[in-house]
Amino acid sequence: MTISFEKEYWWSPDRYAMAFTADVDGRPVMCLISGEALRNRFSAGQHEMELEYAFLRHRPEIEAITRELIESGRTDPSGKVLSQELAWDRISRESWLK
Repeated sequence: MTISFEKEYWWSPDRYAMAFTADVDGRPVMCLISGEALRNRFSAGQHEMELEYAFLRHRPEIEAITRELIESGRTDPSGKVLSQELAWDRISRESWLK
């Protein structure tokens, strides 16, 4: 499975999440990291600008976790990947145990 991430990203206020796109074997997959995960994991503030800063500053780690979610088939029924606090805790724990 070949996974790469596009440079573009955007704030999705209706989902309270930062959105970005992965290319998975030539098909686009929408990825989201919740504002809650950005606040809890990276100590981001609650305003969009603070969430964006946290996303950009920690993007390599966010993409690594998102890659693990995609590789393990953890997508919603529409094929989207939503990184929420629960997923971060589980993957971080699993990675720690490897």
